[in-house]
Amino acid sequence: MKFLLVFTSLFLLSLNGYATPQLSGHLSLRFQGFTQSPMYPEQKGASIGLLLSPEWYHSWDNDRQSVTFRPSLRLDNRYPDQNDADIRELNWLYLQDEWELKAGISRVFWGVTESVHLVDIINQSDYPENPDNSVKLGQPMIRLTLIKDWGNLSAYVLPYFRERHPGSADNRFRAPLATATKARYHSAAKNLRTSLALRWEHTLDDVDIGLAHFYGTDRTPVLLPPAAAPYEMTAYYDLIHQTSLDLQYTRGSWLYKLEALHKATQHYGRYHAFVAGCEYTLYGAGGSLIDIGFLAEYLYQSRNQNLESFANDDIFSGIRLVFNDVQSSEIIAGMIYDRRLHSRIYSLKGSRRLGQGWKVELEGRFFSHIAPQDRLYSFHRDDFIRIQLNRYF
Repeated sequence: MKFLLVFTSLFLLSLNGYATPQLSGHLSLRFQGFTQSPMYPEQKGASIGLLLSPEWYHSWDNDRQSVTFRPSLRLDNRYPDQNDADIRELNWLYLQDEWELKAGISRVFWGVTESVHLVDIINQSDYPENPDNSVKLGQPMIRLTLIKDWGNLSAYVLPYFRERHPGSADNRFRAPLATATKARYHSAAKNLRTSLALRWEHTLDDVDIGLAHFYGTDRTPVLLPPAAAPYEMTAYYDLIHQTSLDLQYTRGSWLYKLEALHKATQHYGRYHAFVAGCEYTLYGAGGSLIDIGFLAEYLYQSRNQNLESFANDDIFSGIRLVFNDVQSSEIIAGMIYDRRLHSRIYSLKGSRRLGQGWKVELEGRFFSHIAPQDRLYSFHRDDFIRIQLNRYF
């Protein structure tokens, strides 16, 4: 692609500057195992993966200009369709006192809540990396940000769309029928349709606020069932308007959080959704160094139950332990409970440094009492535990 060649060339040219580029990143060895046999006979089991994520950073002009290059390589011994080489970031940043310009491939995060990030829409999810949509692909963009006393105002031009990785029939976390291998678009321009976004961010005393509007191709596809053989689902990408609000209010040991949106789709009408909750932290519990955080959130959306949707009327509760030790040990555990179908999803994440430059991460997700009519029913035997060892450089 032309944009990839242009910005790769820009990065290579920057290496000829006066300063030496900074190299950092990590190499990871990952084991993922499943506690139950698969639901479908073609699905596979445990696997071992290798991930490489280096980063080159170079700045000049008194740090007013910089180039960042962050590629990613993923290899898996059991799921060859998940082997992937990608560019997470490859961009040029130009800073001025009251504005900044970024052009290239970047990742942008919006949101404040813990259980799900409704408003985070700029980047496509890297589904093979993590099915909870927490890992994002790089997005080609131009972003202009005005930095004022009344807040930061950012305008985004997104000239290219990246489809969600379809996976294959032997993968875990797949649809009831064969995983979607075809894509349909509402726009005739398909993945070349340019999307636009505008976001205002500001801090007012103890309140952090973000207000945004997005117009373009929805990052989350609707899975359409097949009409005839071959029985493969189709990923349909609608054209949408999405207006969103995220708030975080800090008061002592309390954090109050909100993410809300209104989405108007071309094919499936309008709906609204929100996640609202709070977090209370008990610092130095029992005279120790450990901070204990208690989390609670309510998730709602009015979207048609027949579409691919999640968290229509759910409650999330969790606990976070921060040990404040030399190893930076942390654990967070939580549960999402569906009030309508009584389904439960349990999650666990933890991390701990091991000496200089090493870190181990643990993640688990477990499905319980998943009703046959639940959209997650095809995952109900996909309980997994993942251990990842990272070497930073």
